[in-house]
Amino acid sequence: MNNRNRIILYINILCIFIFFGNSFAQLKKFPAYIPNKGKLSEKVLNSHKNINQQIPLNPLANITSQANGNWSSTSTWVGGVVPGDSDNVTINNNVTVDVGAECNTLTVNSGKTLSITQYLNVYGALSNSGTIVASAGTVDAMTTLYVFQNLANAGTLNFNNNYTQLYFSGTTSQTFSDSGTITNNTIQTLCIDNSAGVTLPLFSTQVSVYNMYLFQGTLTNSDKLKIGDGTSGFIQRGGNNGSVTAGAFDKAPTFNSGNQLSILYLTSASSSTGLEIPSSVNVFNLYSENIYSNISLNSDLTISNQMQIIDGDFSIGSHTITFNNSSLRYIGGTITGGSSASMIFTGTVPAALINIQNGLKDLTINNSGGVTLSGNINIANNLNMISGSISNANYLSLGSNSTINISGGRLSSLPTFSGNINVTYSGTSALNSGYELGTTSTGNLINSNSNSINLKSLPSSFDVLYSQGFNSASNPSGWTTSIVTDNGGSPAVTYVTSSLYPTGFGPNEGAMFVRFNSYECTSGSVVDLKMTTPFSTVNKSNIKIYFDYTQNFEATQNDKFSVLYSTDGITYTAFSPDIFRYSSILPSSWQSIEIPLPQQLDNQPSVYIAFRFTSDKGNDCYIDNFKVIAPTFAATTTYTINGNTSLQSGNFLIGGNTLGLNGDLNISGSGTLTGGNSSSIIVGGTAAALSLPTLTLNTLTLSRPNGVTLTGNLNIANQVISQMEYYLPVQIKLIIYQLH
Repeated sequence: MNNRNRIILYINILCIFIFFGNSFAQLKKFPAYIPNKGKLSEKVLNSHKNINQQIPLNPLANITSQANGNWSSTSTWVGGVVPGDSDNVTINNNVTVDVGAECNTLTVNSGKTLSITQYLNVYGALSNSGTIVASAGTVDAMTTLYVFQNLANAGTLNFNNNYTQLYFSGTTSQTFSDSGTITNNTIQTLCIDNSAGVTLPLFSTQVSVYNMYLFQGTLTNSDKLKIGDGTSGFIQRGGNNGSVTAGAFDKAPTFNSGNQLSILYLTSASSSTGLEIPSSVNVFNLYSENIYSNISLNSDLTISNQMQIIDGDFSIGSHTITFNNSSLRYIGGTITGGSSASMIFTGTVPAALINIQNGLKDLTINNSGGVTLSGNINIANNLNMISGSISNANYLSLGSNSTINISGGRLSSLPTFSGNINVTYSGTSALNSGYELGTTSTGNLINSNSNSINLKSLPSSFDVLYSQGFNSASNPSGWTTSIVTDNGGSPAVTYVTSSLYPTGFGPNEGAMFVRFNSYECTSGSVVDLKMTTPFSTVNKSNIKIYFDYTQNFEATQNDKFSVLYSTDGITYTAFSPDIFRYSSILPSSWQSIEIPLPQQLDNQPSVYIAFRFTSDKGNDCYIDNFKVIAPTFAATTTYTINGNTSLQSGNFLIGGNTLGLNGDLNISGSGTLTGGNSSSIIVGGTAAALSLPTLTLNTLTLSRPNGVTLTGNLNIANQVISQMEYYLPVQIKLIIYQLH
């Protein structure tokens, strides 16, 4: 993010701007992230006076109302003088704050009502024995009571209407005392902007706060609050002046936000997460806009929609972030893991993950929609594959002696193995081996899968099942476009020779490429580019699509597209995460991506692909060079296990491959090892004699000084090769040669 005095944050589909003043003493008209009832969708502008002006500069005057009326009307006040910032005001009638107003102290007498329709700054003590009611505000002008000293409520406070807020601000500690009533036990929006802190009353019944702003200072007795309206809630830490330490709860509030609690960190000062993260409730959205510093995670965290890193660094520390049907998205900044940091992806919705600084201890994939990588990630300890695939697995590296645990799912391509990698199979469903078994990089291998593990050969080449360069001025043969949502601006997919918004991109293949005019059409407009003629995957498996798309860091941030499939050309299902055009951490350039087709599309006579583009009225989206690729598998692959092989249950089938065993082979429980006429074993290493069970092999190759010990008949279809003239320390009659 550029070093400038503004921050751009996009929450859901609207752009919200926050402007920082140059000093804490100059908070004039400011925007704040003030959603209605916790929904992050609105921009709100409010005004208040210099917060350091708590001691009037002019001689004090005592002004009392004499009639019902508006604050701005001279007839409302004794002496005909409208109160100013230095005046002590007594409300002895029903008075409406019809303009932005201010006073020193404020007293509302019993039986009288002060109705606020704009904003009111109270620089001195506020005592209420009557009723203070904040009328419903608007998106752009919340109805606000600013309190700069203590608030004593013995009457009724009504901040239950939409777009209303109670705002505490100052530099000396403030106390909110209450012996009266809070209407509906609700304060729509509560703001704490006091470095010395604010103390809440010990409410007999928890007060609901839909939107909580902890700009700075500690909110004491925060366990007396209930965050959210039952379906959603919002908490912001930091803001207004980014250089101060973000505010915090002293005790955990109750969370009543349903499944839509959103949290925003907005500060330039380094800080840690705190009690705003619930221990038993998922966080729907988490935004970190922590300019030039870092946020450190202090507890485990579960995200149920999206986590956005906008600026600064978010450090996981020794904790785990779980993404439940959600993704991690970078707009800027970094996220730092380390040797104790972990991530878990669960659910069914395709997810995305970009690079993690310093890697992770553990990464768990239990998302049937899969996870697409677009940056480097190193795993120090465990990669747990339970369900779904990892796309672009070439971005993945595993540290020496780390472990890949497979009970489901698959790697779409070969990761980087830094030394020997242990592999463990488990579960109850039959599995085919894949890229988890490097040809020479497996340390220990353990099978506790109660069904079977089928050793499969690796690809020797890749066949292009379909390709399209979009090199015509109209829809290519077998493709069409359709408008899904037209919000205005004529949304369309066209084919161009050079980019328009931004300029500077030419085709990455051929003479033309696809343009979606998200710069010109209204936000929320959606267009599909889809196949009308399918391709076939009969007799093919492990199929992937490849294409190129542009990324740049200009304009709005949420222009995007996703990839869908169909088997009938009518009903389409998304199988990719949202792919965003905007990134401030990747260079403005063409990017290449691979995405595996879901396994149910293997061996299908008809498969259709569609690209679905969505505008945020930012720069255009461009794609090019679309291909569908399927592997041709080698006739045989040699897999060498450098450590020990432990077969604890189920059947391990060598198939037409060669299994190199450089350590011990331990077969226990219900575990079995099955060969065949095309299966081979190479016994290497310097360990003790290898024990082989009853087995059929094509070839047995010996390259171990201590040889092998046969515990059953060895049926050889071809030959035994002793590379170092070693002997079999068993009776030769156990070896049975097949006659050809």
